[in-house]
Amino acid sequence: MTAAPPNTYPTSATDLDLQPKRKEIPLSETARVVAEKRNLRTDENGKVVETVYDMFKRVADNIASGDKLYGATDEQVAQVAQDF
Repeated sequence: MTAAPPNTYPTSATDLDLQPKRKEIPLSETARVVAEKRNLRTDENGKVVETVYDMFKRVADNIASGDKLYGATDEQVAQVAQDF
């Protein structure tokens, strides 16, 4: 009889491969301009320092983080953010 393998369960979001895969997010020219003027992060000089993808990821992460208030683990929060 062989011994059971050591614990092979994932222990972090990285182990679960929940790191986002960068995708190009298609936006109309108007939507892109509005996002740049109103939603994308800027530096102290007003230069845009965030991509549209980064903005959507930031929003998804913030929405998903609310699940922590109801007992979700970090891995569950990461999965919810990725699902957005």
